[in-house]
Amino acid sequence: MPPPVLFVTVDTEEDDWGRYDLRTPSVSNISRLPKFQRLADAHGVRPSYLVNWPVVSEPSSRDTLRDLAQAGGCDFGTHIHAWNTPPFVEEPTPTNSMICNLPASWVDQKMTAIHRQIIDQLEVVPTSFRAGRWGFGPAVATVLVKLGYSVDSSVSPLIDWTAEHGPDYGSAPDFAYRFTPSNPTKPRADGELLEIPATVGFLGCRPDLSKRLRNWASRPLPRRFRMIGILDRTGWATRRWLSPELATANELIALARARVNAGASFLNFTFHSPTLVPGLTPFARTDKDVDNFLSRIERFFEFARDEGFQCQPLTRGPEALNMRDQPRSSDPGSGSTPSPVT
Repeated sequence: MPPPVLFVTVDTEEDDWGRYDLRTPSVSNISRLPKFQRLADAHGVRPSYLVNWPVVSEPSSRDTLRDLAQAGGCDFGTHIHAWNTPPFVEEPTPTNSMICNLPASWVDQKMTAIHRQIIDQLEVVPTSFRAGRWGFGPAVATVLVKLGYSVDSSVSPLIDWTAEHGPDYGSAPDFAYRFTPSNPTKPRADGELLEIPATVGFLGCRPDLSKRLRNWASRPLPRRFRMIGILDRTGWATRRWLSPELATANELIALARARVNAGASFLNFTFHSPTLVPGLTPFARTDKDVDNFLSRIERFFEFARDEGFQCQPLTRGPEALNMRDQPRSSDPGSGSTPSPVT
């Protein structure tokens, strides 16, 4: 089996974590991206910067992104926060912060606006996408097809966002799959879009058992006794994201090994650009925290290089995973389900 493809995806966004009421936020963190890019270059990694409206619209951050684009060591896709993407038609509430909750016409207007802004400001045509706050759904997927996108990376397997007014991905596939806009978490061989989900999984050798245990621990009575924390600490159901924001270097490597041992053909390593600046996110509050954050990234990149992982930008996902567009059937109900490509 060939080594898995490594995608490094960066939600490239404003400084103001969780501020749904700001139309024109600060974007100072973008000045830190060249330092991260040099780290990526040194390890043969070509990251995908998924950029949103504030960072491509403010002149200083736009110029930094343009310089990165011209250097050619990275890739650009689209990221969207509904609350700071025009037109501003909705109330700035937690529910409306999930773009999947907005009327389809508003979704279309906002996504068309950011798509055109990226083309105008960065002179690149984005074909990969991630919804802000993981708020993906049929209306969003429909616009992606309309605008010519080929790859989405909004699904976070094993994660239920309903408490935050978002989707429930608890049963979503953890492998790459094609899908149609009407059902973004159901694989369909002739689907218009390719989903490359975030890598979320369990560190143990029995992920199926770990998932059942964690589902049990999420029930009301076990939750009262904090069974999720107990299962996590004891290693029976230790769930982690492949993100230096949410895992130690050892955990990142352990998760990668677990996924590879399970037959994974790709790993999707992700973080938020504001974590590069102390105090902008909960994941790095001090200069030392940021140094440790970068150290975790470097150690994982060294591991990926030593293991022979094939690093590719997100937009090359269809080719890298051998999952290019499939001819569509004339019968909308006749699509077959492909074999899992993890």
